[in-house]
Amino acid sequence: MVLLLNLLPLSRFRMETSSSFTCCYILRSRNPAYKTSCYIGFTVNPQRRIKQHNGELVGGAFKTLSKRPWDMTVVVWGFPTKNLALKFEWIWQHPEQSGVMEHVNWVELFRKHGGRKNYYANLQVLKEIILANLWSRLSLKVCVQCQDVFDRLKEPPLLPDYIKVYLG
Repeated sequence: MVLLLNLLPLSRFRMETSSSFTCCYILRSRNPAYKTSCYIGFTVNPQRRIKQHNGELVGGAFKTLSKRPWDMTVVVWGFPTKNLALKFEWIWQHPEQSGVMEHVNWVELFRKHGGRKNYYANLQVLKEIILANLWSRLSLKVCVQCQDVFDRLKEPPLLPDYIKVYLG
């Protein structure tokens, strides 16, 4: 069962000041024709952003228009700067082009998990990014909105204990 992000306690996202909160996220389409489609993004306001992607507010990404509705299934936060969060987003969207991620066999990973644009492949990409040296030094937090995704994040390769993964 998928929980809606707007039901998520805001305390999970409380930072020193609300203007300093930044996160990266992945959307999964609820449209049966696109059940493994995903979109990766960055925001300072997850509740507003999912409404934009679903057309409830103006400003959603053009790429998400045809595969609505969407669920924001994973939110990653705890970045010390906005620039690092934006870099994380870019690497998640373009892992095979990132010099930071050269150690991963992307052809094999995407073959094994359903292709480059597959939702589950991009969950594996997320894990590989978090495990990379650049990101492994940060105490990132991961909020997962559904049990099946939470279970997948608990499969190998395992995230380090200091990376907090929350369900709901």
